[in-house]
Amino acid sequence: MNLTELDWIGAVPWLLGGLLASLALRQAILLIMLMRLRFEAGRSDIVPRDRLPRSVREILNTAAPALAPLGHEYRYSLVLWTGLTEARDRPVYADVYAHASAHAHAWVMPAQAPETGALCTVEFLTCLADGRTLVTPDPRSRALPPLPPDWTMHACPEAALAERWSAHRERAGHPGGGRTVDDPLVVRHRVRRLQAGWIRYLESRGMACPAGRRGTWRLTLRGALAMAMRARTAGAHGPGPAVEQAANASRVRMLADAFAFSRRFVPDGPAATERTLRLVLHAGAGLAGGLLLGAEPSWPTGLALALAMLLHEAGHRIAARSLGGGDAERQFAVPRFRSGAAAHAWQSAAVSLAGPLPGLVLGAFALYFGGGADAPVGAWAGSFGAVAVAVNLFSLLPLRPLDGGRIADALLFVRFPRLQVFAALATGALVAGAGVRLEDGLLILLGAVVAGLALIQSEVARTAAAVRKAAGSAEPKRLLRSAFAVLAKSRPRLAFRRRAEIAGRVLALLGRRLPAPAESAAGLAAYAAVLVLPVVLLVAVPPSTDAGTTAGAPGRQSAGTLVRDWEAELGAAATFEGQWQVLYDAGRWYEGRREPDPARSYYGRALDLAAMWPPQDPRALDNRLALARLADDPAESLRLYREILDGLRASPQPDPLRLAEAMEAIHYLDGDAPDADRIARLREAVAARESGAGGFDGRLHGTRRELAWLLDRSGDAAGAEMLLRRNAEDRGAPPDQAAAALVDLAWFVIARQQPQQAEELLTGTGAQSVSGDRQVGIALAWARLLQGKAAEGASVLEALWKNPQPAGDVGAKLDLVLDLAAASRLRGDAAGEAEWLERGRGEMRNLPAESAQDLRGRYEVPAEGWDAVRRQKQGELAKLL
Repeated sequence: MNLTELDWIGAVPWLLGGLLASLALRQAILLIMLMRLRFEAGRSDIVPRDRLPRSVREILNTAAPALAPLGHEYRYSLVLWTGLTEARDRPVYADVYAHASAHAHAWVMPAQAPETGALCTVEFLTCLADGRTLVTPDPRSRALPPLPPDWTMHACPEAALAERWSAHRERAGHPGGGRTVDDPLVVRHRVRRLQAGWIRYLESRGMACPAGRRGTWRLTLRGALAMAMRARTAGAHGPGPAVEQAANASRVRMLADAFAFSRRFVPDGPAATERTLRLVLHAGAGLAGGLLLGAEPSWPTGLALALAMLLHEAGHRIAARSLGGGDAERQFAVPRFRSGAAAHAWQSAAVSLAGPLPGLVLGAFALYFGGGADAPVGAWAGSFGAVAVAVNLFSLLPLRPLDGGRIADALLFVRFPRLQVFAALATGALVAGAGVRLEDGLLILLGAVVAGLALIQSEVARTAAAVRKAAGSAEPKRLLRSAFAVLAKSRPRLAFRRRAEIAGRVLALLGRRLPAPAESAAGLAAYAAVLVLPVVLLVAVPPSTDAGTTAGAPGRQSAGTLVRDWEAELGAAATFEGQWQVLYDAGRWYEGRREPDPARSYYGRALDLAAMWPPQDPRALDNRLALARLADDPAESLRLYREILDGLRASPQPDPLRLAEAMEAIHYLDGDAPDADRIARLREAVAARESGAGGFDGRLHGTRRELAWLLDRSGDAAGAEMLLRRNAEDRGAPPDQAAAALVDLAWFVIARQQPQQAEELLTGTGAQSVSGDRQVGIALAWARLLQGKAAEGASVLEALWKNPQPAGDVGAKLDLVLDLAAASRLRGDAAGEAEWLERGRGEMRNLPAESAQDLRGRYEVPAEGWDAVRRQKQGELAKLL
């Protein structure tokens, strides 16, 4: 299709159709991203204002001058968890003001789309005695609609703060408004109830549905459409009234921008736009390149296009996973690998190259061997070769969001950000020039689009160059703040969405490790070789193929967890309690990372600060429990727990959960104590946990099970069964815990020679929610085998074998093989037994000698526990392996 053959007038409808299709694709991608989010019940806690981050306090302070003339006075501060599961570690904060005479509250939060004079959102709320709550939202807030019927919302889209307050007060004072309530407890209760139940209300409206794990939901298509519409309209307003102080206006705006960027919980336009642009560019390149190589539009070409795209995406994902990264790359994320460390340049380049490389190799191969074939298969292979080479070759051009742009970012542009503008212009000129030379209108259009992207790159490049000078560090928080500070000075009237997009691209560019010169040179040489080789091959291949295209998105990399500067946070803490909290949080952080030495150090420093509090203060007790938990010497740990337990028992009102923790720890550390003492201690721990439980407590389940084992061993089978049944009947337990409790009870009944009762337990109505659990299936199979139902038990085990086996757990796989061999023996099937034993030998041969010996040793230990009958049979068969 050359320029003389192209009907430009007839092409206009196709161009418009392509534009509409691109917009529809963008909307579909955005909806899919929204539907992949997972939600749970939200919550909030009142905290002292000095516990809020300093930057947040500065942002929230900007609302005070505007609220004070309206009669509002500060009451308290909140930390809120929105309910988005991936944002559990990123709470939002709010200041709550009250108007005494109007019985109304104003909620002030950092704006999600801050603009000059509107760095916070202010929402007015009035509680009525009839149970209704009147809300006047800020037009810039993005609360998910709709609210439950007892929450009535009245929006004032373009009204200023004073006008919205006047409208809200008029509604609350209207004769139909009802009597107002000023009790802070009532207000907190209603807000908590809304946070806990909003997702269930969306479920009742068909906008959300349960998502796999218990207690989590996802949006339905209807809910995703509602959120997308709300996200489009929110934040689309101009600057609000100037309420900042001129002296620190730029700084506070920078802080507000950085906070809003870090709390972007919902996928937005830029994320969907980049993915759409990448797909459209790949599709255009595949179509243009395929037609250039002699292809004709057809369904086989579309199939070849889909296959090329899947192959491209698979290459990215395999490379990312093999290098320790994830399979999902967040928009604007800094590439990271292995334990959260930032990726090396060669790692980022390898992941980016892994997408185009397989398609180029297979495409060139298909062009050589299928290009001139007359058979349908050979012709289709030639089509695939053409589109695969076209898509993947175009993907290597040094332009974001293509793979070549990511490679150039990692190896070159991270040092010289301004070069990406010249690269984009040169790429556009090259593609358009090739179109003119080959008289291909699609290539010319594609080159114009690519050159237009240089305008976007120029803004990113200018900002990145300024940030590189100002920040002097690749630490993401500093880079992000520097980017927004530069934008606040250079482009003060730029909308937040655009500022966030530019800052995100700067963070993705500069937040990676700076490559060594040798690393950059070697990587760029490999990149050039991969780019040039297909061109050389194409020169030797006659253009005689059918084609179709696209390429998938680049490999996705997981952002690691940033290292926190605890000493800096400690220095920023203004109060004694704040300093203690920082030290204690640091200890918990290091303990969670399994770094006991720094954890003990921070816990010890926190305990020194806590010396001024009474010994029974919960904070001091938590410090002492943590130090006992982390003690190197078990004897020292036991001594510390006993001291804590003595102190708790001496307290007039001991905390039950801390009491239970101390007794459980002593039980496990003091294994030589008489059974009577251990039973008494665990009885007290169970009673303490049951008295303090406010929901499901997994440790309560574990303590009951341990106590049941001791009671059964001492002859109190009835007491043991009662405890196991309480675990199995806990309806609040998550599926895995519910399955484990039911399996414990089933094996206990089997050990009492009552396999029929065990089968009834495992197939009754109470077991329906966990019927697919692997351990439930094994227990059910043995309950049937021990009743003489060998065929039924074997069928259950064979069904489990056909399901995917636990990855990397050779022991669990071998257990199932021995179970199947035992079932064959009980059926009198000697051939089946021999077959399963041979499979077991094959599994053992695949293991290192030392690991295989350790695995055999498992079955040589005398069988104990309620499933001893199973272990005994397995041990007999394991000797034959």
